[in-house]
Amino acid sequence: MDRCYHLGIDCGTQGLSVVLADGSVPSHRVLAVGEGSYDMLPVPPTVDTSKGQICEQAPADWVDALRSAMVVLRKKLSPPSSWEDRIASIGITGQMHGETLLSSTGSVLRPARLWCDGRNTAEEGELTEMFGVKVPKRCTIARFLWTMRNQPNIAKQTRHITTPAGYIAHRLTGQHLLGVGEASGMFPISQATLDYDADMIAKFDELVTRGGGS
Repeated sequence: MDRCYHLGIDCGTQGLSVVLADGSVPSHRVLAVGEGSYDMLPVPPTVDTSKGQICEQAPADWVDALRSAMVVLRKKLSPPSSWEDRIASIGITGQMHGETLLSSTGSVLRPARLWCDGRNTAEEGELTEMFGVKVPKRCTIARFLWTMRNQPNIAKQTRHITTPAGYIAHRLTGQHLLGVGEASGMFPISQATLDYDADMIAKFDELVTRGGGS
């Protein structure tokens, strides 16, 4: 059996890590780790912070951190040609909740609002009551309802809503894909279908159609 490798990418709140594991042995022994860092974006003094903590990051910083982490990883492994062309899989995880809004061309419309951003408490309560299940304020649908009401021009341009890990995957593959775990942090999942709950989608559409989203 030819030797193969697995690459893991984790896009966290304070930094991004990559790990290379040997896929040719049952233990998947870790061979090297690389890291890149980034910070929260500064809050402009003109922005009202009285309605909740503001926690935003630039998706471009995640990509830069991935590049930096891979540089570190490559320096620990020599020569690169011995493993780079034998990557059997790439797994991507991240800070599960992070409203990342993209246009039809895939461009980022504004900084991502992270799981710790606290501005949509009202939307949390409204959707929890409407759906009859707990919808935490970190859930992306609560964040996007806030965006529709407070940043309607951004919402109107949005064609893809993803997560930090989903954005990294998009930059690497050009596709918009999420695992069911990541997807469940965006909108409630039906246990019967393992897809977004159709009844709840209809209720949400009715809410925004009658003006609840503006």
